[in-house]
Amino acid sequence: MYSLCWFASRSVAKHGIESAVPGFRTLAMTTIGGVRGAVTLAGVLSLPVTLDNGTSLEGRDLAIFIASAVILCSLLITVIGLPVLLRGSERVKNPHATEERMAWRRAAQAAIRAIDETHDELVEQMTRQRQRAAPIRRRE
Repeated sequence: MYSLCWFASRSVAKHGIESAVPGFRTLAMTTIGGVRGAVTLAGVLSLPVTLDNGTSLEGRDLAIFIASAVILCSLLITVIGLPVLLRGSERVKNPHATEERMAWRRAAQAAIRAIDETHDELVEQMTRQRQRAAPIRRRE
C-alpha cells in the first residue's frame, strides 16, 4: 500500500502538486485501517475437504487456523494502532465547506420550486380535464 501511494504521489508531485504527497502517518492510517482478511478466509475455506480419491486434504485445518490467526492479529493491531495514530492528527477543515453548503441549499430550493411548479401544473391540467368531462356526463 505504501509503495503504491508513494509512486502515485511522486508522479503527481512532478506536475507541481505538492499537497498530493501524503505523509507517513497518513499512509500508516490508511494501511492499518484497510481491508481485513475476508478474501483470505474465503480462499482458504474454498480448499476441498477431500481429494478426488476420497482422502482428506492434509493441512487444510492448519491453513484455516493460520488464516484466522492472521486476520485476528490484524484486527488487534488495528484496534490498538489506529487510535494511537489518530491521537495527534489534525483534522483539516474543508476550505470550500461554506460554498458547498450554499450550493446544497440552492439545489434543494430549486428542487422544491420545481416540484411546486409541477404540482401546480398537474392540478391545473386535472381541473381542465374534469371541466371538459363534466358537460359530457350531464348529457348522458
